[in-house]
Amino acid sequence: MLLLLWVSVVAPVLASVADSQAPDLVTYLTVQRLECPSATVTGRFYDWRSVSKYRRVAGLHLGYDIAMPAGSPAVAGWPGQVTRIACWYGPEYGITVLSPSGYETTYGHLAPRVKVGDVVNAGDVLGMVVNDHVDIKMRAPSGTYYDFGHSTPPPLLGLNAMFPVASQPTRGEALRSYLTTCYTLKLDEARLAEARTSLQRHGVRLATLRARVRRERARLPRLRGYLADGLVARVQVQQAERKVLAGVARVNAMAAALVLESRDVRSREASLGSERRQFADARRMLAQWRIPAAVVQRMLQHPSDPAVVEARRELQRVRSVASRPHVNPAILAQARARAERMKRFYDQGVVSRVEYERAEARYQALLKGD
Repeated sequence: MLLLLWVSVVAPVLASVADSQAPDLVTYLTVQRLECPSATVTGRFYDWRSVSKYRRVAGLHLGYDIAMPAGSPAVAGWPGQVTRIACWYGPEYGITVLSPSGYETTYGHLAPRVKVGDVVNAGDVLGMVVNDHVDIKMRAPSGTYYDFGHSTPPPLLGLNAMFPVASQPTRGEALRSYLTTCYTLKLDEARLAEARTSLQRHGVRLATLRARVRRERARLPRLRGYLADGLVARVQVQQAERKVLAGVARVNAMAAALVLESRDVRSREASLGSERRQFADARRMLAQWRIPAAVVQRMLQHPSDPAVVEARRELQRVRSVASRPHVNPAILAQARARAERMKRFYDQGVVSRVEYERAEARYQALLKGD
């Protein structure tokens, strides 16, 4: 009986793996169930994923979750070469296999049993399931994510009935994914613009501080000459030296912070590229339903889904902050010092309450960018 099942079902599927130019989910499930018969699809390509320890931005899943007990062997669904093994979180890794046909498949949440450069065949064990599932994502030769669960499976003894194959998203799912990815993309574009502005502003501040430290350092030889001639006190020279040392420390700290900020900007730029691809996928998915543009625009203006509402609210907040005019930090510091000084004078009875409140109002107005 087992031999008959192998000859009639499994062997043809494995043979089709080598010849297939468009991988499909049924092929993978057929091969995987030889190692773990309970393998079941629990996550679909168009499912929405929020921010978690595995992802920094919300978006479409763009893959399939195959549930299996922890410790189960996860196999390669198609032949190819291991090109990358990347840590996803803790002991969980993503193993990427490039097939001869150009499809790139990543198997996630695994403890690797292969290394980069290994050539694998369909059914070869890639790693062991760390938690409760393997996450499989596939890119077509064009580089876009490929929904390998929606392709038509081969008509082999009713495999359609034997294995769950993801269906197309519903109209509501398509609309929700489009709205959420749209606002998420706009929000992160606004945040990237804000981060670039901040990076540029801090770069100018660093250049200004460096110039000031250079000027103060250039004064030291002259002050030491004055000290030798008895024209200035030793305390003045020591104060100037301490000021230079403090300035150098501030320059080093700001330079280190600027490096981290620059890395953050580059990371945001890379994430934005991925989000734009997700938005394009969501837009193509929405186009299949031929929803009128007026309906989509109305829902963009008046969303009801909580995730979309939250993304829209955060976008408005970021845009309002970015639209505020920039205040020179030195002017802001002076206004704050004056407000604090006027508060002490008011407590001592030296100035009136009106004078103190005027100074405080001036500082608050600068702080808000008014």
